[in-house]
Amino acid sequence: MSLVGELSSSSTTGTGFFSSTSPLTSDSGINSNEKKITDPYGQINFKFMIIFPLLLVVFFILFFSFSQVYGGRQIVILVIGLLFGISLSQCKFGYTSSFRNLIANRKGKNFRALITMFALTMWILSIIISASPNHKSWTDKTKELHLSAAPVSWTVFFGSFIFGIGCLHEVGSGIVRTLIVFIFFIVGTFIAALDWSFNVWFKAKSEGRINLIEKWGTAGGTIFQTFVFLILGIITIAIEIKKHGLVEEKFLQRILMKLFPKLRDIARNKSNSIESKSLLTNHTKNAKREVVKNIFTKKHDIYVGSILLTIAQVFLYLSTSNFWGVMGVFPFLIALPLRAMNVDVEKMKYFQEYSTLPTHFFANDYIVLDLSIILGAFLSATVTGTFGKGNYRPNWKVYGSAIIAGLLLGFGSRWAYGCNVGAWTSPSISASVSGYVWFAGGLLGNIVGVVCRPYVGLKN
Repeated sequence: MSLVGELSSSSTTGTGFFSSTSPLTSDSGINSNEKKITDPYGQINFKFMIIFPLLLVVFFILFFSFSQVYGGRQIVILVIGLLFGISLSQCKFGYTSSFRNLIANRKGKNFRALITMFALTMWILSIIISASPNHKSWTDKTKELHLSAAPVSWTVFFGSFIFGIGCLHEVGSGIVRTLIVFIFFIVGTFIAALDWSFNVWFKAKSEGRINLIEKWGTAGGTIFQTFVFLILGIITIAIEIKKHGLVEEKFLQRILMKLFPKLRDIARNKSNSIESKSLLTNHTKNAKREVVKNIFTKKHDIYVGSILLTIAQVFLYLSTSNFWGVMGVFPFLIALPLRAMNVDVEKMKYFQEYSTLPTHFFANDYIVLDLSIILGAFLSATVTGTFGKGNYRPNWKVYGSAIIAGLLLGFGSRWAYGCNVGAWTSPSISASVSGYVWFAGGLLGNIVGVVCRPYVGLKN
């Protein structure tokens, strides 16, 4: 699951480390005839001055530690993970919100941004693999590039369905809720890795790992997968136009109006919003371009996130031969401390037959990747002024549902061979059939989750 895709989505105040409102700039005690001396971007937020350097210190400690112990590989992963985290947070790129917006609000922009990222990454990697079929990982010449696929089985569908229900709480929905969901997410994956559970999902009857690129060749598999992405995009456009008369993307709306002039009348009948009037009159604002400020302190369009995440995934794949994944290492986060307390966790079949327990935390690529993604998101949230925003009043009904949601996310993702990143994104990019199975179960689960949200004190 995307750990930080919606890290700061609940925040609506502040414009980054330059706060637009400050006691220092209020009219209180200042003669109106006196000229106020302020920074052109507003007053500096002192929380930024404290948190940001601390995060940089953490980064450099990790950087130099990795360089001394592991060499270049973990440093490369650390930097790529920062790009992931910054992109997810800065562009509000959330998997959960994409499903929920489509299901509850009939808005498909976030979902279309997701499949745009899938298509871009797939085409770039397909071209690279075709041009250099024997290409080795940049950081480990013993590793060949490979495609991502999970067994096509009922456990993938069932697990993704359970995971989808757990998405009624998104990771990144506020500091307290995020911690609760995240902790029990990890607990859920460990429970699913116990022998009684492992014997079911790992040994379930399956059709094997089916990859369309391996069956039909690079061109055939890639073109077919692109066609599927296109169909999904068209379906979301149709759903959104039927409900709202418009799509959220202005560029796409203008293209659609030129291709289908009748959409202009549908838009007039469906919507009277300022945005729709702007689209209908082809009116554009000549906004001032504060380029340097906006790059670092403003949230960017989700399609910018699609491009940045594509770049991050391509570099991760070429550097390590690994696809993007998140939760595969979560059982380690419980098993390693237990081993330190002399609990013989290595007797678990999960660590004997499926995933080898590393010697320590930072020896595993994905632990480093997850850590650096979180660090990158915190850096971004600090710069944009959204770090620590949210409602801190305790709501035990919400917290209780967050515990259940975390367990469902962890248990479901392990049964499905991954979360919406490792079991949907990566197989979809690889044109693997398991991605379709995960999507079907995840979509149904999210529908159930959307229905359940009001009953646990959450809004859609």
